[in-house]
Amino acid sequence: PADSKPPMYRAEVELLGLECVHMLTEDRSVAKRLVRAGRSRRQPRTGDALTFSCQVVQPGSESPSPAKRYALTLGEDKLPYQGLGHVLQSMKEGERCLARLSSSAATDETGAVPEGPVELDLTLHRWRR
Repeated sequence: PADSKPPMYRAEVELLGLECVHMLTEDRSVAKRLVRAGRSRRQPRTGDALTFSCQVVQPGSESPSPAKRYALTLGEDKLPYQGLGHVLQSMKEGERCLARLSSSAATDETGAVPEGPVELDLTLHRWRR
């Protein structure tokens, strides 16, 4: 028959987890997922002195690259990746996050553009105005 409706089913679903991903740019080229919340309410701005560590996360790799620690002034010193400024300005002191940069936002300090997106494990240790 032409007016027959598909059968309806009822199911009970248990939500086991929810991961919030923050898109930090309009073109969705920079995103972050919170791993550990920060201990302050304020966030750094251009001109602030930052200390943070950054580790490239390679999916499927059993031996991650070592974390590298940086101390620099936001907006004045060159960042290890082009889109990293968006992530750092959205973080709070003590926060740890996983940042995903599209290939265009992941251009490194040498100007090399990766073939695909780059995922970084970031921790903002401290910042001062």
